[in-house]
Amino acid sequence: MNDDLLARFERLSAQAASEPLPAIDVTDRVLGTLASQSVTRLEDRDLMACGAASVLMAGLALSVVWVGYFDESLLPLAQPFLTILP
Repeated sequence: MNDDLLARFERLSAQAASEPLPAIDVTDRVLGTLASQSVTRLEDRDLMACGAASVLMAGLALSVVWVGYFDESLLPLAQPFLTILP
């Protein structure tokens, strides 16, 4: 049964390899569609706000780690970030 399926697959693949490729050219339509699409850009102001918020949060996290380093009660909050996984 498997030999029949394999022979059928070989016959179909040989038939498909001998067929010519269809002559379809859609390049002009694709380029026209891409040219007609409007581009939405992220404004520099939003990017700067996101960067500033990231720096602020990193500073806050660093201060919590710094305070927690000397005060053992906050150290479990920073432990997942300080643990080195094997």
